[in-house]
Amino acid sequence: RQVLAYADSYPLRVAQRESAVAQLEEAKAKLAAEVTYAKKMIREAELSIEQAKFAKMDIAAQEAQIELHEANLELAQRDLERMEGLDESLVPEQQLEHQQLLVRSAKAELNASQQALAKMKAADELNVELAEAKLATAQSSLPRLEAGIPIKSLQSAVDLAEQQVEMSVIRAPIAGRVLKIFVRKGETIGQQPVLQMTDPSEIVAVAEVYETDIRWVEVGQKAEIFSDALPPSVELLTGTVEAIGSTVAQNSLMNLDPTRARTDARVVEVIIGVNDGSSVEHLLNL
Repeated sequence: RQVLAYADSYPLRVAQRESAVAQLEEAKAKLAAEVTYAKKMIREAELSIEQAKFAKMDIAAQEAQIELHEANLELAQRDLERMEGLDESLVPEQQLEHQQLLVRSAKAELNASQQALAKMKAADELNVELAEAKLATAQSSLPRLEAGIPIKSLQSAVDLAEQQVEMSVIRAPIAGRVLKIFVRKGETIGQQPVLQMTDPSEIVAVAEVYETDIRWVEVGQKAEIFSDALPPSVELLTGTVEAIGSTVAQNSLMNLDPTRARTDARVVEVIIGVNDGSSVEHLLNL
């Protein structure tokens, strides 16, 4: 719709709208950045949990290594017990000491492997708990971020500012022409209208029919309109009766000839829709 005028508050309303829009865009950008960061943290926690699965594979390998050390220790102990059960003359002392060293070495290796396994299991449990805690924290941060940045209320503020801007703009309610302006720049708008306008494509003529003749008038009848105010190129206007008044009143239209003017006639108003009013647009509200 065409803009007819702006209220004095229009520049202020536009500035308020621009400020509200800027705040909304900043909030959206901040939320997007925070969400992106939170999603990265979630992914990092998920990768940590995946990494913990590989740690379990290391634990399984370490357990297999312990089984190997246990087998080596058992073999070394059996060899030592066999040597110790033989006659001293059959087993050199140096060989016996070497076997004893092998047993002690196997025990040390088994003990070291067991301690390493214990550390790996403890670290694995701690890493899994830590990763799961990070994942839970990161996942819970998403709704907290959305709740902490008031996108909906900022959007409502933008919508309200837009409505206030629109309220400070006076637009033509119809496609027509302005007949009269009642308020000028700088004047206060009260209860009175700002201007008067009409649609030239829907021109009507108001005829006053004597109460004694109204019975001959019906809605839908064709009508011809004559007037001394019509331009020379227009002999008459044609139209159709659209409505008939329901009350009888004193006439308000007067004949331009004083000798024929009646001031006490009782009439009924009849509304006639003009078929083509383009030639009399300048006579609106005559």
